Amino acid sequence: MSKARVGIINVTGYTGVELARLLHQHPEVELTSVTGRSAAGQRLEDVFPHLAGADLTIQTELGDVDLAFSAMPHQESARVVIPL
Repeated sequence: MSKARVGIINVTGYTGVELARLLHQHPEVELTSVTGRSAAGQRLEDVFPHLAGADLTIQTELGDVDLAFSAMPHQESARVVIPL
């Protein structure tokens, strides 16, 4: 069975970083897409050195994933997640 491709919306906040840490270590998922306005264009491991080996660039839009986690505030999250 292949790993689930997972993305995080707003990886740059506390919740997003903790979620990235947990998913990065999970044997059955592959973290394939992360977003964050404040760090868009930067490599995830450069912004968060404890995630070394997570070969991802922080984007402004979520890529193609099987499962998306939102680490945004509630009202903002509802606006972004509904179209997914």
